[in-house]
Amino acid sequence: DRDHPIFPGNTPFVYDEFRYFVFKYPRSAYEKPRFTAASREAEKKVEEAKAAEIAKKKEKASLFNAVWISSDLDEKEMDKGSAGDKISLRVASDCLMPGDQIRFTIYREEDKAILGAESKTILVKGSDEKAQWSGWNIPMQFKGQSIIGKDLFFIARFAPNNLEAKSPKFRIGPAAFKIWLELDVDNPKSKDDEVILLDADGAEVRKIKVSEMKEVGENHVELIFEDLDLDTKYSLIRDHGSDEDGGKDPLFILMTPRSIMENFTQA
Repeated sequence: DRDHPIFPGNTPFVYDEFRYFVFKYPRSAYEKPRFTAASREAEKKVEEAKAAEIAKKKEKASLFNAVWISSDLDEKEMDKGSAGDKISLRVASDCLMPGDQIRFTIYREEDKAILGAESKTILVKGSDEKAQWSGWNIPMQFKGQSIIGKDLFFIARFAPNNLEAKSPKFRIGPAAFKIWLELDVDNPKSKDDEVILLDADGAEVRKIKVSEMKEVGENHVELIFEDLDLDTKYSLIRDHGSDEDGGKDPLFILMTPRSIMENFTQA
């Protein structure tokens, strides 16, 4: 009797069919597919067609809009900056693919000396294809010579297709010492306030009035001191003016701008 032990009364045909579907079909479902020579050849042709299509698109590719942009969230296009700041380089493309390498090279305008180079990959964001070198530190010197007042430019290259795009000139200005100060410019008592920068001997180096301060947020302003030696010690005081009995508060005493910029953003 070949009746199934669980379902008695099944015919051998039903039993054999049951065994086929329960024991053979599930096992074969997990087996690796068996490729024939013909299927491998077909797959190879598909891959070659895709590669040819990509290559054809790249033949029409170009690089454009090579620009210097600020390294903050605004990402504004820049044509000048201060020694010691960070700047980013960006180029746009069409028909290139994510992962394609773009080589950025920064040159000094007057003699085409190379100040730096970096390779970055194409990133696709929506319909835009861009490559970006973020946060390049603008030096104050190059090979022992000051580059303040010099012009730079960069070239972005995609070597496989001999594509390149050149940026506009970028002028390097004196090092700028920037610091945030908590101050409400709308407060009537702050209208005649001044911030005074002193050298190590107590002599006045620079004075900034409230009207000359740049607002950078609620109750905060940014103080910018240009053309300073970032490694010289200074002191900064706030003069509250006559309407507050001429009180003066020290914001920092005998510190270098470089140490402050590296460790603090607000006073």
